[in-house]
Amino acid sequence: MPSPILIYSINDARCFVRAERRRRKLSQSFAAGMAGYTQKWLSDFESGRTDPPFSMVLRMMRTFGGNISVQLANIEMEPESELDLELETGLS
Repeated sequence: MPSPILIYSINDARCFVRAERRRRKLSQSFAAGMAGYTQKWLSDFESGRTDPPFSMVLRMMRTFGGNISVQLANIEMEPESELDLELETGLS
């Protein structure tokens, strides 16, 4: 099983989405459509012109499948409250 992708910030998520889309040679329009979004939404997200809700970012990332580990950083929290979320999807 490959190592999970670690996402520490919205910019990490942007980089993941852009890199996966390019690696798969998908247009922004096609990749956005896979998640139910528009090309403009994906363009704005990848370029940093918008910071959409986490649920939208997660949906876009899940479109590419694989293991994704999301960890909160730079936030004071009780150790038992830290979020370490692993998602597995069957899409690849």
